[in-house]
Amino acid sequence: MAKKISAMTLIDNTEVNETDWIQMVQGTGTDANKKITRSEFTKEQSTDIIKESTTDAGVTIDGSLIKDGDIKVDTVTEKTADAGVTIDGIKLKDSVVYSDTIVEKTTDAGVNVEGVNFKDNKMGGTYYISTQAEFDVLIENVTGDQYQLIDAVISIVFSNLSGGYQMPGSGAGYLETNNCVSIEMKGGAFFDFNAGIGYLSVNTDDCYLRNVNIQGNGSAGAIVQSFILGANRVTYDNCKCSNRNSTVDMVGFQGSGTELNNITSKYINCSVYTLDGSDKIYGFKDCINLQNSLVYDLDGTVDTIYGLSNCNNISGAYIYDLDNVGDIYGIYFCENISSVTIKDFDSSAGNIYGIDECTVGSSIFISDLTSTGGEVNGIANSISISGIRITNISASGIANGLNAVFDASSINIYIVTSTGSDAYGVIDSKYLAAITVSNITASGTANGFNTCDYGASLFTIESLNAGCDYIDTEDSSIIHKNSCVGTLWQ
Repeated sequence: MAKKISAMTLIDNTEVNETDWIQMVQGTGTDANKKITRSEFTKEQSTDIIKESTTDAGVTIDGSLIKDGDIKVDTVTEKTADAGVTIDGIKLKDSVVYSDTIVEKTTDAGVNVEGVNFKDNKMGGTYYISTQAEFDVLIENVTGDQYQLIDAVISIVFSNLSGGYQMPGSGAGYLETNNCVSIEMKGGAFFDFNAGIGYLSVNTDDCYLRNVNIQGNGSAGAIVQSFILGANRVTYDNCKCSNRNSTVDMVGFQGSGTELNNITSKYINCSVYTLDGSDKIYGFKDCINLQNSLVYDLDGTVDTIYGLSNCNNISGAYIYDLDNVGDIYGIYFCENISSVTIKDFDSSAGNIYGIDECTVGSSIFISDLTSTGGEVNGIANSISISGIRITNISASGIANGLNAVFDASSINIYIVTSTGSDAYGVIDSKYLAAITVSNITASGTANGFNTCDYGASLFTIESLNAGCDYIDTEDSSIIHKNSCVGTLWQ
């Protein structure tokens, strides 16, 4: 039976006090008292209670202090190799804590790990959102249809939510980033505007948007834009908008009215697709610094469609499958364009321009532009272009490979057809070099080069060329001939 050592204890029916007990353990007791030798102790002693001898001193066992329910020890080591140490269901092993849940001790204090506070879906300055309710509490109304993320939101991460995150307001609300400098969507998460006409306004300097996806449900409304820039040094990374239908002019990504906002911001791997409208539709408008932009499946019923409009510094763009009753422009009024593909445009009653009114373009492929009710131009009204391939241009009206282009070189034009008018490989253009033109057919006039001046190393298999001056050819229709060896013109 375990014994409790108290101020007065019987040992073998001999009554001893605390002082005597200490002397007995130390082997210094008198004959009148019971002495205890080492042989009377074993490695294991059993007792239900060990109490401190001195008030508030606690009990020390092999250097470890036990006091008032607290064990003070510098090291806890596993007993069995590789088993770790388990304390109240929490496993500690090899500097790793294994636990499914860590709950704050003090109400509203959160949990701090290495200086980072975890509290109410927030880690440090970042909110992690997975439900609509969690999103709703982070939005506040400014006035009317203007909403913003609350001041505390500096960074926010959205997990995928079935049906998407519903935007504020009665269908017309738009959301501002306010103080937030980082927005990220994971696992296919998206903002769902449904039939609403709202948008996301980025008004925070240095804001970084990653995988932000804005969708509608295809219902028609007065949608003006999906994204609009309103700050400096903003980065759109793999952001996209889709499935929206507008009754007014609509833009996927709208640049800023402030020049510095546009100059310092950039768009990386961003996409605009499945937009419908009865007015103008723009993929990207007034934007600068675009890398690997994608625009496809834009459908109009009345007005004009633009893939990219008034944009600068475009590197890597793919624009395809634009269909309209009216006019279509792949790239319009842009500068510094490279590595671009433009293909599969169809208009039933309008004109088509692969590229129009642009300056400085290279490494461009244009293919399959067809209008059954208007004119088609591969490239028109542009300056300084090179490294171009234009093929399969077809129109019921006039069809042109190049029209009114200045300073053009290293260009191949193949298959330009007009079923109801004239067709020209190159027309009304100047300062041309290393251009080949073939397979120009028309119900009217078909010329390889028409009204072109100042050219060298030009080749065409077409039998007729007209109105040209100062170009490298022996064609009798040319007034000033500047022939050079190696040029073939038939």
